[in-house]
Amino acid sequence: MFLDYLRNIRDCCRNPYNKYVFPLSISGKPDVKGMVYCDTHPQKDEGHIDIVTVAFNDERLIDKQTNLVKKYIKDEHYTHIIADNSTDRDKRRLIKNICIRKNIAYVPIPEHIHRLISTRIFGGALSHGAALNWIYYKILKEREAQYVFFIDHDMMPMNDYRISEVMKGQDFYGVKRDRINGWYVWPGFCGFRLSALSGVKPDFLPIMVKNTFLDTGGGNYPVLYKHYDLKSIRFAPAKTCRIKKTEDTVKKDYSYHLDCIQVIDRCWLHIIQASNFAKIKGKDDMVDSVMDNLEKIREQIIQKT
Repeated sequence: MFLDYLRNIRDCCRNPYNKYVFPLSISGKPDVKGMVYCDTHPQKDEGHIDIVTVAFNDERLIDKQTNLVKKYIKDEHYTHIIADNSTDRDKRRLIKNICIRKNIAYVPIPEHIHRLISTRIFGGALSHGAALNWIYYKILKEREAQYVFFIDHDMMPMNDYRISEVMKGQDFYGVKRDRINGWYVWPGFCGFRLSALSGVKPDFLPIMVKNTFLDTGGGNYPVLYKHYDLKSIRFAPAKTCRIKKTEDTVKKDYSYHLDCIQVIDRCWLHIIQASNFAKIKGKDDMVDSVMDNLEKIREQIIQKT
């Protein structure tokens, strides 16, 4: 009862707190010296796509994902940008070195984006949303690519994929998350036509809508999503697969985060919470097993989806 009371207080404070967080999330100039293979000049290629991965303290995922993006993304003109929101400076150095070695664009997100936001109270979703806000307003908006496509660092393409094809005729695309009083597109896999965002003020922070919590990306519901006819929009299908059964998983969401993976749009593997920021016992072993058996998973699960 008391914990429910505290949660209600937190939820009541969430939107007012966002009024402080939003301007903070778009503050701070890009560290030009820290950037690698990336600039803020308009892209000249027609139909250019900026694919953006928000990295967070796990160089293994970035190393694997960058290889798979290069192998399976078949669009002619795209830039893969690693936007680093890591809290560990050693991890930032390792991730940056991977990008240097592979000639991949690297952008360090200012450390204040995570440090000055009270994630203990409002959860890590706030840091993630703030990072997306910063990379959009400080980098992507200036680059003026035709499309922007966000993927989490634990998203692995496993089949040939053309972002330009799934975005055709759409202002946005991705996995739809339905809630009681609203909906949003999951920012771990979502694309936007940049011109569709020019007349609004995108906000990837989580928000409350009529006592309903919309997670990271939910801030775009009142300014963007709710104005669209759902019948005119295609969304990416997502299928959750339980690949192991841990005996002591008591809570439903615990088994989801520990034992499951997702197949998205029949081509992408989502290693759910692969960075294990919640420190779930046994999760790191599960992630290692998935990473070591990606081709087997591709043959047994993704190809049959």
